[in-house]
Amino acid sequence: PDSAEIRLSFASFLVDVGMAARALDLLAEGPELEAEGLRLRALALAQQASRDPSLVAETEAALRDAVEANEFDANLMFSLAQILAQQQKIEEAEQVVAELRQSIPSNSRLVVMHAGLLRALGRLAEAADLFESCADTGPTVSECRDQYVEIMTELGRPGEAGARMAEWLSDNDLDGLMRAAALLWEGRRYELALQTVRRVLARAPDAPQARLLEAHLLSSVGDHEAAVDRLGKLIKKNPENVDLLLAMAWSTGILGDHDESRRWLDRAWDEGSGATASGGAVRVALTAARLELITDHPNLSREWLDRVADPSTGGSEYVRIFAETYRRQEQWREGASALTRLQPRLDGRPQREAEALEGEFLLRMGDSRGWRRLRPQLVSSRLNVVLLGLQVLQSLVTWREVEEQSGSAIQRLGSERGVIFVRAAALERLGEHDDAAALFRELLEEDPDDAASANYLGYMLADRGTHLDEAYDLITRAVEMDPD
Repeated sequence: PDSAEIRLSFASFLVDVGMAARALDLLAEGPELEAEGLRLRALALAQQASRDPSLVAETEAALRDAVEANEFDANLMFSLAQILAQQQKIEEAEQVVAELRQSIPSNSRLVVMHAGLLRALGRLAEAADLFESCADTGPTVSECRDQYVEIMTELGRPGEAGARMAEWLSDNDLDGLMRAAALLWEGRRYELALQTVRRVLARAPDAPQARLLEAHLLSSVGDHEAAVDRLGKLIKKNPENVDLLLAMAWSTGILGDHDESRRWLDRAWDEGSGATASGGAVRVALTAARLELITDHPNLSREWLDRVADPSTGGSEYVRIFAETYRRQEQWREGASALTRLQPRLDGRPQREAEALEGEFLLRMGDSRGWRRLRPQLVSSRLNVVLLGLQVLQSLVTWREVEEQSGSAIQRLGSERGVIFVRAAALERLGEHDDAAALFRELLEEDPDDAASANYLGYMLADRGTHLDEAYDLITRAVEMDPD
C-alpha cells in the first residue's frame, strides 16, 4: 500500500478503462503528485469533465500544470484542446492542435478535430483541405467526406464537392450519386454531372428523378433536342409534374419555339399555382420570367414576376430578374424606384442584393446616393456581401475602383477565389496583363476545373496574340466543362 509506483500504475489502469472517479480518489490518498501523478489526475479530470461541465475550469488548470510538468504528451495536449474548445476558446484550442499535429501529422482523429476548429474560426478553405485529406481511408472517412461536402457547398464550390463525391461513391450508392450529380449541376460541371446521373440510370433505369435530371443536363450541355425527346416521354407518364413541364418549356424556348414554350409554361402554371404563394407557382413564374428575358421581352418577364404574391419566396433570383427587366430598357430611374419599393418586402441576402442594384441604378443616373448604398457592402466582413458590391462596380465599368476595392477585400478577408477573380479581371481591363495572368494561373493551379478562369485567361492570351497554344487549350477545356 505504500508503493507510489504501484499506486500510479493502478491509477493509470483505471484511467485507461474509464474509471476516472476511482482514479482520482486513489491519487488523492497518496503524497503530493509529481509529473506522472499530475498527468494521470489531469486525464482523469478530463474524463469526468466530459460528463460534468462544472469541472471544466478545474480540469483546464490541471491540464496546464500537467503539460508544463511533462515535456511532450500527446494525450494531455489533446485533452487540453478539447477542454478549451468546450469553453469556446476556439483560437487557443486550434493552436494546441496545430502544434500537436506537427509531431503526429497523420492521426485522423487529430485531423478531424483540427478541421472542425478551423471551421469554427471561419477558416473554411483550410478546413476543407484538411477534411479532404482524411476522406479516402481511415476510421473517420465518413465524417471527413460529409464535412468536406458541406464546407465546399458553403464556400460556393458545389462542383468540386460533387466531383469528389463521384470519385468516392460506388455504383450501388444511388442516393449519394444523385446528390453528387445535383452538386455538379449546381456547379455548372454538366458533362460530369451527366456521367454521374447515368451511373444511377444504369442501376435504376426507371428512377424518375434521375431521368428528370438527365433531361435537364442534356439541355445544359446544349443537346436540347435530346432533352425534349426525353422530357416528352416522361411527361406522358407524369402529365401533371410541374418540374417536367418547366423543363420542357425551357428546352423548347432555347430551341427557338417560343409559342410552344409559352404553352408549356401556361400548362405548368395551371398545375403549379393552386395558390399563388405556393412553391410551384414561384418556380413557374421565375422560369417564365427568365425565358422572356432570354427572348428579349422584359415587360412580359415582369408580368410573370407580378404573379408571385410574396417576392421574398423568390429569393435572390427574383431580385436579379426584376432588376434586369429595367436594365434591358435602361430605365434607371424607374428601376431604382421599383427596387426601393421592393426592399421592405425582402430580407437577408435578397434585400442586400436589391439595395446593391438600387445603388447601381442611382450611379448610372449620376446620383451620388448610390455610393451610400454600396459603401457598407464593399467594407463588409462577409464575403458574399462584398461580392455584391464588387459586381455593381464591375457593371459600372469603374475598373480602378474595382481593383482597389477587391485588393482591400483580399487583405481583409484572405485569398477568397471570388474576390481574386474579380481583381484579376479588373487588372486585365486596366491593361496590367501580367499581374492579371498571375492571379488567373493561381486560381487554376488550385482548381484546374475552374471553367470561368480558364475561359478568361484563354481569351486574354488570345486577344493579345501570345501563347496561342495554351490559349486554345484553356478555351477548349472551358467549353468542355461548361458548354454554354
